[in-house]
Amino acid sequence: MPTPVILFRNLQTRENDPQRFAPTRIIISKTQWPNRFGATPSPANCHSIAEVALHTPEQLVLKMLIRRFLILLLLSFTPFAVGEDETKIEPEPEAEFKSPAEGDEVDHVFTARGRTRHIPDGFVPMLFQVNPKDDFPLPSAPPFDANRTFSETIYFEEHDIGPRTLELHILPEADAEKLAEWRQALIEWYESGQDPEARGPEPAYDPTWMHNAIGINAVAFVIKN
Repeated sequence: MPTPVILFRNLQTRENDPQRFAPTRIIISKTQWPNRFGATPSPANCHSIAEVALHTPEQLVLKMLIRRFLILLLLSFTPFAVGEDETKIEPEPEAEFKSPAEGDEVDHVFTARGRTRHIPDGFVPMLFQVNPKDDFPLPSAPPFDANRTFSETIYFEEHDIGPRTLELHILPEADAEKLAEWRQALIEWYESGQDPEARGPEPAYDPTWMHNAIGINAVAFVIKN
């Protein structure tokens, strides 16, 4: 069986030897002994497994400091080099109502006031009135500018009485534009005449216009009798 042998080369152990700081190399080898009586191994019949370079204490400390510096340098750059987009946090869209307040009693015509913040580019806010009987979000006003205060007049029919909800959604500009056109067409259709037969068909509504809408805030109130 091959027997592991450790060969020491260039070991400098004398205190006054000027070469004592020379690098020392340890060779870990396996040797095929020529006979069972233990012949002396030599480099000629040794097969090196690994070599480990040993250095002076000063050199080892320097290598350790350099290695530590490189590791710290790598770690300091890692957050910026990897996943920069994933760590970037965008503020969420916000909206607040200043009036009406929650639970207020309002007339059939009133002004909704408030402010929006952090609305992303390409989106616009719109107000929708919701009847709890059908939960249909009816556009109450055209889209308005984002990330600023708003003041929009809200209209209800005379027969509208009781609890209602005003919701603020943000939508892609193209969808908001289509909803605004539909709302205007609905108003013109409704005001075209009192006789339902004379009005013709009601303007068609497409539910996909609200598929990309994001509800930001809502306020519940009561319409006075």
